[in-house]
Amino acid sequence: MAFNFFASGLKITMEDMLEAREKRAMLQSEILHEYPENVLICFTLNIPGPVKNIPIIEQVFEIIYEELKRSIVKGQSCLTKSYNRKTGLELFISLPGDPNEIKKKMIEIENTHIFGRIADLDVLYATENQIVVTSRKNYGIAPRKCYLCGNNAKICGRSKKHSIDEIQEAISRIASTLIK
Repeated sequence: MAFNFFASGLKITMEDMLEAREKRAMLQSEILHEYPENVLICFTLNIPGPVKNIPIIEQVFEIIYEELKRSIVKGQSCLTKSYNRKTGLELFISLPGDPNEIKKKMIEIENTHIFGRIADLDVLYATENQIVVTSRKNYGIAPRKCYLCGNNAKICGRSKKHSIDEIQEAISRIASTLIK
């Protein structure tokens, strides 16, 4: 068995995750209601299992955030809110721009950045009093790949093809590039 950064850390429950998702959806709605002309980037990390927030993952989050600032924010005025919760780190960036162009940049980061496979970079916008969440398939881009086998990550996740330990070890290997 390989090293697993997630072997220690605060374990959360499914109830904790559901509550965090509800809070995130409410905050997204509030921000888009307050700034309906802006695009909203919601950045979280894809961390399966009961441990979502450990120091090495906070470092990964910061590195991706720096990439977002460099490639998207570029010094322009924007609203930024971040939360460090036991259920994981969350960052919300509301800024002017074309949601399609911003989503394409988010997909590029997810597909090419060393930590991009761990990043979940959602792009939302308001139109006619409803919230639209952009999707990879809207751009003809293949679904996210599994950390382990390269197949569709959602299919592997739903079928429980890989154990949580195996997935966490894969994420630990990716994160370990920080400490070399």
